[in-house]
Amino acid sequence: MPNIKKAFSKIKINKYFVLLFLVCTAAGYFKDVVLLFLFVFLHELCHVLSAYILKIKVKDIEFFPFGGTARIDNLDYVGIYKEIVINIAGPMFNAATAIFLLLLKHFKVPVPYYTEMMSINIVLFLFNMLPGFPLDGGKILRAVLNYFIGFKKASRFAILSGKIISICIFLAGILLLIYGKFNISFFVMPFFMLYSSRQEESSMVLTIIRDMINKKSKLIESGIMETGFICAFEDAYVNDIIKHIDLDKYHIIIVIGKDMKLKGFLTESQVFDGIVQDAGNVTLGKLLDNII
Repeated sequence: MPNIKKAFSKIKINKYFVLLFLVCTAAGYFKDVVLLFLFVFLHELCHVLSAYILKIKVKDIEFFPFGGTARIDNLDYVGIYKEIVINIAGPMFNAATAIFLLLLKHFKVPVPYYTEMMSINIVLFLFNMLPGFPLDGGKILRAVLNYFIGFKKASRFAILSGKIISICIFLAGILLLIYGKFNISFFVMPFFMLYSSRQEESSMVLTIIRDMINKKSKLIESGIMETGFICAFEDAYVNDIIKHIDLDKYHIIIVIGKDMKLKGFLTESQVFDGIVQDAGNVTLGKLLDNII
């Protein structure tokens, strides 16, 4: 069983969440914000529990003004199946809760705050299943596309989809405002999504480097791995090569001169050594000379 005390110690409350809680309480929405926080918390807890069951380490859980994020260590390396299971656990909880509430109503069992709880769970399910990063649907989309087009292209597609969804939500908020209805969520959520997408973009290189570290042990364990080839000029820097390396493939770099003649080959491990020793500020030609 998961260590519940340890799990609770990983919870972080964003300062803007506290500010929103106080503002909503002062405006008379205390009940609504407490119910929202409760189901967002349970939503994220399902992500955490599924990760524990699959023996995946949970880094932390942070609550933002309009949602929460459970950060899973090395999620990109656990495999498509596990990544989908972890990310779909939260929305499935909200869907199951809505169905359970509906059954209680069908059998005429009195449920306090039925309308509010039903609305919150339906919205959380539908919103989180939108196919754009950083939503659960976007992470599931990335996991599926990762199988067909690789991690980098899949991530870029999910991030782009998230940006388009953010713009659509913002425009919907403006449209509602024109018709005399104001909902602050339509203006705050897009910026939260864009901020998270920017963070994901900046962490892609780090994700690839971490995968490069793990590949050696994976290759030793399995004895075989799919190979990818990259061709580059000898004056190309190691940092530039990293941008073309993808997950779950062991890359061979073909180094050529300006005369288009072969200069040699570098393995992914040798390129990684260039990152460690020279912080990536070394050309492939120089790295090749040092090895020879």
